Amino acid sequence: MDDLISVRQAAREADVTNQYIINLINAETIIGRKVGNQYVIDRASFDAWMQKRKKQREEKSAGNV
Repeated sequence: MDDLISVRQAAREADVTNQYIINLINAETIIGRKVGNQYVIDRASFDAWMQKRKKQREEKSAGNV
């Protein structure tokens, strides 16, 4: 993991709670690990999840038109 971000930063970018991001790490939806008492997230993994989330939201919106 070269490029790491904090849970706080990821939560802010995704407009979700810190706990939601931690749940994604625990579910292995995004790559992250606990370092000391804090989690860090692989930036590429987070970005991929954000893209997938955006696509799903767009598809859902298109289906509701």
